Amino acid sequence: MYSILKSVAVQILFLVAVAILCCQNIRAQDEVQCLGQDLNMTQEQKNVITDCLKEAKILSIWKVPMEKIACFGICILEKKNLLNDDGGLNHDKIYTYIMNVMKPDSVKKPIVDGVEKCMKDHGTKVRQPNDPNCITFTEVGQCVHEIFLAVEGFHHAKRAK
Repeated sequence: MYSILKSVAVQILFLVAVAILCCQNIRAQDEVQCLGQDLNMTQEQKNVITDCLKEAKILSIWKVPMEKIACFGICILEKKNLLNDDGGLNHDKIYTYIMNVMKPDSVKKPIVDGVEKCMKDHGTKVRQPNDPNCITFTEVGQCVHEIFLAVEGFHHAKRAK
């Protein structure tokens, strides 16, 4: 179980979380980019990251301890209102968020398609009432992380040609 949490730790996201790197008063605030392009995030959206880092007593997005990464991801999803009341991912809100925030435009469709596949393969439930370590998040979180790595790797390989 610890190895699953460890692998999720490289980046979040998601949903966002991979896409949403940092914010105000956090060292990585200036690194809110995808493939060298600034994400289209409002200060309010950036503040969500700051709030979740503070709640978890973490100073930097780059220093999220393995045991806190899943709950940190849940915090972001909750504060960005991307979850349904039952703890499931809200497909429409996540789709809209990706389309509004992600840059460059060429990454939007592969990320949306990948996130949809993750939700189909692993379910949309990421938060359970009696899950203090947020283990429910790990399968979808790992899948989304791999989608972001694949999209970034594809674009790096394309630029290298």
